[in-house]
Formats: sequence, C-alpha cells, structure tokens
Amino acid sequence: MNFMMNDSYMVMPSNQLPEFMRDGTNYMRLPVTENNMLIMYVYSIKDFKRNTPLKNKTLIKMNGGDSPYSNSSRLNTTIELLPVTDVFKMTDKGKLYAQCPVFVRNSDWAEPMKE
Repeated sequence: MNFMMNDSYMVMPSNQLPEFMRDGTNYMRLPVTENNMLIMYVYSIKDFKRNTPLKNKTLIKMNGGDSPYSNSSRLNTTIELLPVTDVFKMTDKGKLYAQCPVFVRNSDWAEPMKE
C-alpha cells in the first residue's frame, strides 16, 4: 500500500537529513507534500488534490477499467531535487505501482515518544 502525503508533516530522524536542515533534536517535524519539486513531486498528484477534501485520508482505486492512469506516465514520474529518502524509479509507462494508494491531506506528524 502506498501513502501519498500532501500538505502534511512526518517524523524524520534528524541524522538522516542534510546538516543544514537539522535542528539539534533527535527527530524533526518535517513538512511533506508530493507536489513539492524540492523534495518530491509526483506528476499528476494535483488530480488527487483537486478531488479530495482537506484534512482527510482517501483510499483511491487505481486499477479500474476507466482509470486515466493506464497507459500513461501519470503518477509514475517523480522529480526530487533534494532527495531525503531512497529514490524509487518508476519506469514502466502505464504500470500501476499501487492498486489503491491512500492520499493523505493536511495531517500532522506522529510525535515521537519521550526516551
């Protein structure tokens, strides 16, 4: 299952970030959105953003017979100018890498437990 985050936050170990992004704590509250070319941009992610409500998690069925993503590079093309995670190359045009992604909008981070 693939989670696609938009206008949300995630917890990130500080030591995995470039030095200039670290704030001296073990974990950081990092903004994440898959329509930001600096960190992650998924071609056609704005389709989901236009069709889902704010502050919601939506399960989207991608493998329907009338899917606009079949035989297309939409959702298979990513741009990362400053990768903070391993880069996953999706190269097969029209191949659905996730049958039912969960599109998350405006979610806060899972705050780390005190050690």
